Amino acid sequence: METLFKPDPELVFFIFYKKYLYLEAICALSILRLYAHRARLDVLALLSLLLSFMGLIFLFGLSFLGIYDGPLAEFARSLSRWQNGVGMLIVASLPLFLSSLRSYTRWAWIDFFHGILAGVLAVLYWITTTL
Repeated sequence: METLFKPDPELVFFIFYKKYLYLEAICALSILRLYAHRARLDVLALLSLLLSFMGLIFLFGLSFLGIYDGPLAEFARSLSRWQNGVGMLIVASLPLFLSSLRSYTRWAWIDFFHGILAGVLAVLYWITTTL
């Protein structure tokens, strides 16, 4: 980091990516996976959708509702800060990754985009921790 008032662009993009892009994309991919397996319920995609939705509520919903104190707000802050914010993202993404390992997976392009999202997250995390 050069100065406090001029941070590295990689750090700024990492913060933007993990807060405003990743969980929303995981929600969309989980909904698409549920739609692809509409004949039977894909429990792992549903779990990934619920975890990513819970992460979005923790990031944006509590402050929107004016909940700043209490045990729920403390838990949400600690989960959002876990491993610089990446821990919550990986936990939300893990069930979607596990659902891609099944032999009867339809719409494999969902797994391709999920891999790209996770790869970009890993590279940005590695770049920002080595700065």
